[in-house]
Amino acid sequence: MSDISQKAAIGQAIQERNDLLAEKHEREIECRGERSQAVQDILDDFAQWEQRLQRSMTQARTCPTQDQVSLTETLDEISAQMPVGEKLLAQNQGALPKYEVKRLQNSLRERAFEFTALQDDLQPKQKFGFKGRKSKKTDKDLSLSTVVPPPVHGPAQNADKIASAHNGYTLANQSDVTLRIVGSEIQDQDVLFQDLVRCRITLTGNPSTVHMTNLVDCTILAGPVSTSAFIDNSRDCRFVLACQQLRTHSTTHSHFYIHVTSKAIIEDCSDLKFAPYALKYPGMAEDFERTGLDWSVNNWNRVDDFNWLASDQASPHWSVLAEPQDFSIDGLKN
Repeated sequence: MSDISQKAAIGQAIQERNDLLAEKHEREIECRGERSQAVQDILDDFAQWEQRLQRSMTQARTCPTQDQVSLTETLDEISAQMPVGEKLLAQNQGALPKYEVKRLQNSLRERAFEFTALQDDLQPKQKFGFKGRKSKKTDKDLSLSTVVPPPVHGPAQNADKIASAHNGYTLANQSDVTLRIVGSEIQDQDVLFQDLVRCRITLTGNPSTVHMTNLVDCTILAGPVSTSAFIDNSRDCRFVLACQQLRTHSTTHSHFYIHVTSKAIIEDCSDLKFAPYALKYPGMAEDFERTGLDWSVNNWNRVDDFNWLASDQASPHWSVLAEPQDFSIDGLKN
């Protein structure tokens, strides 16, 4: 083992020990009844959100299957409730003990999978795709409302579950597409981009969340997202995003221009470069105001690498972009 590897291993071991000691101390404080009222209020709010979500899921399970209108309304209500817990954690995780953050993160994942299974059982989606069209589509605007999910393929983790659970707008299995999405099409909706190659996507307005899976050599220019953006199994891409929290998994050789009020989280990633948000378009200020994102707070260079725990050394998996560029709504500005 090289000296650098030994130092990294020692640093990681020290960090893990410190984390365990801190968690033990936090639990001792809790056992003594010394948990702060602020922390307790956050946990109570999260518990209330889970209770409301579980009641809605129970209502969906007891809804007569022949009453598709009521069932769809209930599932849409659950879909709208899902980002609330995520937003609550993103806004308050800095005030919570680490073990509570992990517990709430696990709870969010469990609720998401539970909702996925619920939709699969009660309202499985028929899969569609483009037929009789050439894959080459350039300099042409497409309406996202006409694009519905095709069969899912690719190695991304949970991609099939994400697609089957998706109630919002989807673009999938496309190459060489230039797409502009206006705010009215995705307002407060969940947006999914999946299995795209050499595509350029521009979206303005306020989507609730944006999921991007299996993207290759794509450029995504996005106005402010109300909660979080998720990227999985992508490479050689340019992401221009504004959101509360950014989570990136299994992604390589990509540039990020971001405005993040919480933090960016990466896992199983390499050669990622970060720069401040660099998109300009008419009406952007109004979009930011509607989401409630604080324009004055941007933690673009606070990247939390789950695969690098050495506190005394910078992660080798990401760096600051040396020569960032500006983007406009019509493309890259020279």
